[in-house]
Amino acid sequence: FMEVKDILQKLSIIFKQVFQNNELEITYETTTHDITEWDSFSNIELILNIENAFDIKFDLRELSSIKNVGELSEYILSRKI
Repeated sequence: FMEVKDILQKLSIIFKQVFQNNELEITYETTTHDITEWDSFSNIELILNIENAFDIKFDLRELSSIKNVGELSEYILSRKI
């Protein structure tokens, strides 16, 4: 059974890979404004990597309402149950 903290750890690895930055620290509150390289192209790569890693498919309407990494983690958790 996964918890939000487990998802955050896994997301941290994905974010470091997508943004090619091993120093990148993501938190529950991290938003697109906190990572200068986070643009529409990296967002697509991020979504695809997250879908593959967690074996889920995002609902794009729901995805657009997610405001930060914490909400993303909770969304992933809700899709895994």
